[in-house]
Amino acid sequence: MKPTQEYLDQAEKLLMEVFHGYRPKLIDSFGSIQHSLKADHSVVTKLDVELETKIREALADFDPGVGVEGEELGKTGSRSTFWLVDPIDGTESFIRGLPLPRNIVTLIDDGEPVYALIYRFITDEKFTAIKNQGAKKNDQPLHVSNRPLDRAWINYSTALDDPKHLKKFLAVKKHVHELVNMKEFVNLATGAIEGVIWDNSAGGVWDYAPRGLLFKEAGAQVSNAGSEDFNYLDKTIIAAGPTIYPRLKQIYEEN
Repeated sequence: MKPTQEYLDQAEKLLMEVFHGYRPKLIDSFGSIQHSLKADHSVVTKLDVELETKIREALADFDPGVGVEGEELGKTGSRSTFWLVDPIDGTESFIRGLPLPRNIVTLIDDGEPVYALIYRFITDEKFTAIKNQGAKKNDQPLHVSNRPLDRAWINYSTALDDPKHLKKFLAVKKHVHELVNMKEFVNLATGAIEGVIWDNSAGGVWDYAPRGLLFKEAGAQVSNAGSEDFNYLDKTIIAAGPTIYPRLKQIYEEN
């Protein structure tokens, strides 16, 4: 059974209760919490694990037939319909006291993201995206920028020590106003910047699935390199408003 609007509304209400319930603890620990390193050398705190556990428990009570895959605690349950959980997206920013971290939960159904909830607990801002229904910030519609390519800011993440990736980076740089490497991905959906290129970036599926859906539902065109489609399992992603997307993708792929 496909998730209905009622199902998503109930899930969102439940998740926001969890997020709001943990917000005081997260705010209190913001910039002043101990951390450890995982096997991949990324940082983790006790609150990452604690909050993911709480989210999993809430989702299991809500619908035990839907699986869960989280950054900290792995996979359980169904793989046809499951929740992706990133309890604190931007843990490095969280421990440094930078106002960028988010709580993110995404619903995957038949291999594609259909719903994403992004909560910026520092600023108390909620972002949502539902497949074919648009994206919102605090329940107000979002839409990408229509600035032209020569005025565009592109969030570009790549390995500049690799000559192949550097060549693409420099080619794109010639045609845009600015290349930046921001840690805040919602900027594309709000229209603050014009595009995103993640050239085989780091991160997990819980990072790419909600971002791709949010961008698309805010009006961006989103694809993987060499494809016209978006697969959240692929870590090379190009996204931009329709004004500049075709040319931006062409420049990237021709170099």
